[in-house]
Amino acid sequence: MTSGMSIDNLASSMRAIASDHVQGIEKTSRGDVVGVGKATARKLKSTSPKKQGKYAKGWKATEEKQGAGSGTTVVVANANKPSLTHLLEKGHEKRDGGFVSGTKHIEPAFEEAVVELGRLMR
Repeated sequence: MTSGMSIDNLASSMRAIASDHVQGIEKTSRGDVVGVGKATARKLKSTSPKKQGKYAKGWKATEEKQGAGSGTTVVVANANKPSLTHLLEKGHEKRDGGFVSGTKHIEPAFEEAVVELGRLMR
């Protein structure tokens, strides 16, 4: 006795099921990436050096537009004082000589984000 589904219909049904499954994974992954990006921006706001507060308040997580099927990218950057990130993280020379040591705040936040995203993607 045969079922009412042909081989062509079976293949079409299997493609549709696989496509739905992949789309579900992509939606979940996108949410995880955006969530970790926002959490990283919040962490940087709290751990950044604060003199007047403008630098610390400037951290933003922005989702970049990608082509279909190319994944999700979130950029965490300082919108208020982008030129200070390297100087404050790595340190810099003073005008009158000497050196100001850096305050590690970006690298630890990045490493924490990588670990968290890896945990979520398992």
